Amino acid sequence: MKRIVLICLLLMVVIQFNTKAQARLILNGAFINIENGAQLVIDNPNPNAITRNSGHIISEDEDDIVKWNFADNDGNYTLPFGFGTTEYMPLSFGTLNAVGPNGYFEFATYGRPNYLNSSYLPTGVSNFTGFSGPDNSPYVVDRFWKIGARNYANSNADRPDIENIRFTYRDPEHLQVGNTINENTLWIQRYNPILDTWYDYIPGNGVVAVNTAANTVEAAIVPYDEVYDWWVLVDQISPLPVELLSFTAQPVNNAFIQLNWVTAQESNTDKFIIERSLNGIDWEYVLTKKAAGQSSVTLKYDDIDPQPYKGLSYYRLKLIDMDASYQYSQIQPVFIESSGEVSTLLYPNPTADIVFLKAEGDISGEHQLNVYDVHGRLMMSNNVTSQDLMGSVPVNVQKLAAGTYFLQVQGETLPVQAFKFMKFN
Repeated sequence: MKRIVLICLLLMVVIQFNTKAQARLILNGAFINIENGAQLVIDNPNPNAITRNSGHIISEDEDDIVKWNFADNDGNYTLPFGFGTTEYMPLSFGTLNAVGPNGYFEFATYGRPNYLNSSYLPTGVSNFTGFSGPDNSPYVVDRFWKIGARNYANSNADRPDIENIRFTYRDPEHLQVGNTINENTLWIQRYNPILDTWYDYIPGNGVVAVNTAANTVEAAIVPYDEVYDWWVLVDQISPLPVELLSFTAQPVNNAFIQLNWVTAQESNTDKFIIERSLNGIDWEYVLTKKAAGQSSVTLKYDDIDPQPYKGLSYYRLKLIDMDASYQYSQIQPVFIESSGEVSTLLYPNPTADIVFLKAEGDISGEHQLNVYDVHGRLMMSNNVTSQDLMGSVPVNVQKLAAGTYFLQVQGETLPVQAFKFMKFN
């Protein structure tokens, strides 16, 4: 089947050209229906490249894309999405600090006729579980939004920050039978495909502006490194009456992990459990801390993991209520650098382009070499042999943005080794 864009001209669509500006798409009552995996390409970075007087763009599938070539332009943009020919539901936001001439964004949105969002997840999204473990579909507005940054350089560090992002939803998408949604407590979430979670970051830190009359939810700022493809609106309701203000996991003297968390209030809270993981998917028990149970004041908790993993690992806090219901904190990545297990050297440090990894000793077999940023995101990966390591492996980091990174190597006979290095321009 051919990929097409259907344009229903109820009034008028104007493609405007002049000698001093790029083309503009002006909607005067028209409805542009993107279907069958088609793309509507806007090759003009200016915010007025799409100008709407009335009418809208219909995109009701994840592959029906509006591709807008923002390049390095900063401004306030509106995607004039709508449903059918009667409901207008724009997506608007501003861009800040974009770099480079080739960057663009892909936008799409779609809903389905029932509340069970988990039955029509976007490609690449593997779960739809809530804080307490079960399917979170009843608490999520029945629509997904795609906001995909593409072709930005420096390991995506040239992507813009997003500010004042505002989503518009339809009443049937929260009133559908099966949903349990309080509009007044909606907030914004996005899926992190690296950590396979919706909860590692909350846009606006949960502080949003909800307008139930206009059916909009808005967050002030989303930094560039938290911009991933798929977004939803979800009820903030939690199965636990515990308000967690913060959870942190920090290495101390490269020897143990300091764990700290703060609650604003507690009601019938039983205990806290610290869990850790090597891959962010499979979790194991570390320790238990008794909760206050009842509190209306800020409480601070702390403990340590005296024997953390070498290299990259992840920590999370499990909050358990008296009735055994529970929720999880955001996931915290942690690095412990290696020393003393084998003779391994990383040089030069800092570097502008290449670091070399060299190992000595009785090692054999294949090894995995990964480079992570300070947020635990995988930036580079490569397989190397023991012969490579004993000779000296060059790792080209020239395309990485300036900052702090961790190189981790692990193999059949080589224990996990992790090294911190600085990259400068």
